[in-house]
Amino acid sequence: MSKNTKPFSVRARIRSFSFAIQGIKTLFREEDNAKVHVLTAVIVIIGGLYFDISSVEWMLITIAIGFVLVTEIVNTALENICDYLTEETDPLIKRIKDLSAGAVLISALTAIIIGFIIFIPKISSLLEYI
Repeated sequence: MSKNTKPFSVRARIRSFSFAIQGIKTLFREEDNAKVHVLTAVIVIIGGLYFDISSVEWMLITIAIGFVLVTEIVNTALENICDYLTEETDPLIKRIKDLSAGAVLISALTAIIIGFIIFIPKISSLLEYI
């Protein structure tokens, strides 16, 4: 054991969870887009329950929701770092922010495609009976 390595501590692990939870709380306090993502996730979950989607479909929906939320968290963290570094307009900072926003967009579009693949056939079948 190197002298910089601390022994395992349950208390430290629990404390690290509290930091993570605080980060999630900060995300929802600061980012309206995160609230939109969660509202969309709730609607998708309700749709999944209504259409009784399969276990594999639930896994894909869960991964898609997690993917969007994780990219939103990383985007917010990068934006906060950039804002901390400078308040002035800087082309490199703009590029960093644009790239991280692009990651959120790609994750959201991916989630939408997954949702369409899962739900369009089910909605089409439902409409055939109407």
